[in-house]
Amino acid sequence: MKSHQGAKKRFKKTASGMTPQGQCGKQHLNTGFSATRINRLQKAAYTTKTQVGALRVRPLTCVQSKTISRLLPYA
Repeated sequence: MKSHQGAKKRFKKTASGMTPQGQCGKQHLNTGFSATRINRLQKAAYTTKTQVGALRVRPLTCVQSKTISRLLPYA
């Protein structure tokens, strides 16, 4: 079974089983955002073991950890 190459570049599991990932909404069209909001978007978002669901065409913050585990079988 092969690992998904795109997922391998974006996600790494921590020792506690959480998956850090980048947040969406900070690349462009953010001139109206406050400095506090932009700084908050720089931090990593996490998916936990308890989140379940299927991968859908949505921003990366909605990716579920169960699906990540399926895409990265050896992580």
